[in-house]
Amino acid sequence: MSSESGSKEKQPQPPVDLTSMTPMEFTVISEPWVKYKLEDQTKLFVKLVVIKVVRGLNEQGQPAYNMNAQNIIATHGAPNLRGQPSTTQLNLADPSSYKVVASLDFDRMGEEKWNEYHLTDGTVLKARLELSNVSRIDKYQGDGDPVYLVNTSQPLVRFKISDQVLKSVKTPVRHPDVKAPYG
Repeated sequence: MSSESGSKEKQPQPPVDLTSMTPMEFTVISEPWVKYKLEDQTKLFVKLVVIKVVRGLNEQGQPAYNMNAQNIIATHGAPNLRGQPSTTQLNLADPSSYKVVASLDFDRMGEEKWNEYHLTDGTVLKARLELSNVSRIDKYQGDGDPVYLVNTSQPLVRFKISDQVLKSVKTPVRHPDVKAPYG
C-alpha cells in the first residue's frame, strides 16, 4: 500500500546574480571525515571543505546564499591491491591516459555526518556530500595505493537564515493590478 502526501513538483530556483553578492566570513563548527568501505575492501575517506560563502538577494528580494567547496579524498588500500607507484603524470582530463579496471559498490561506515558553519550574519550552513560512483583505475599513488575516481553529486546544502537577516529584508510593495476585473 502506498500513499502520497502533498507531493509537489520542484519549481526551478530563480537565478541569482553572483557578481552582486557579498562575501560572508564564517566559523567552521565541524568538517568531519566520512568513511566508506569499498567492495574491494579499501577504506575511502571523504571530506567536504567549504572555501567561500556569499550572500545576496534573489529576484523576489529574499536572501540567497551560494557556496564554493572542495572535496578531499584519501584511501587506505587493501593490501592485496597495492602496486608499484605510477611513474607517469596522471591526467584525469585525458581518459586515454588511464584505464578503469573496476566499478565498485560502497557502504558508508558510521552515522551520516553534516558539516556545519556559522556565518557572521547569524545564518547556519549545513552541507554534506553524497557519492554517486567509485571506480579503480590502473594507476597507483606514491604510497602504492590504487588511484580511485570518486564522483559525487552536488553537495546537499541547508541554510537556516538568521532572524536578523530576515528582518533586514524589505518586503516588496504590491501594487493592485488596475486591469483586474474585481478591485
